[in-house]
Amino acid sequence: MKNWAKWLIALPLLYFMAPVTIETAVLPITLQTLILFSLAGWLGGLQGFLMSAIYLATGAMGAPIFADHTHGWQKMTGHTAGFLWAFPLGCLAIGYWCKYYKQQWLWLIVGFSLCHCLIFIPGFWILKVQIPQFKIVPALLDLIPALLVKSLIGGTFLFLTHKLSFNK
Repeated sequence: MKNWAKWLIALPLLYFMAPVTIETAVLPITLQTLILFSLAGWLGGLQGFLMSAIYLATGAMGAPIFADHTHGWQKMTGHTAGFLWAFPLGCLAIGYWCKYYKQQWLWLIVGFSLCHCLIFIPGFWILKVQIPQFKIVPALLDLIPALLVKSLIGGTFLFLTHKLSFNK
């Protein structure tokens, strides 16, 4: 599939699906990283980085495309800023990871999980700086089930897209 065709599919999917939150009994699961990392793995490292940068710029300028249809510059500087600013790095990482492990389902799931961990570092750091009473360990423990579910779904999606030759 040509790169321009991938972009015609990726950006609308990103803009319509990333804001969605699925309510669960334990914790709401946002689709942001699932969609961002899946599309970045499909597009490749540099294009995934660019896609996530465009996503952040579009949301900062006012399009309601962040989690729960939020938007604006205040999101880019607020308590979730560390997570948002790390998205391009996570997308770059999963894009390159897929280059080497696209035929290995388990390794794609591991890569997805590692990219989530990568964005947690600046994300939790900014949260702790802005909200000193924030407890990192309980929050991380609450996020692990959603991280595992998104990693399983995303890794499987990437494995299947590569198996079905959508990435040629």
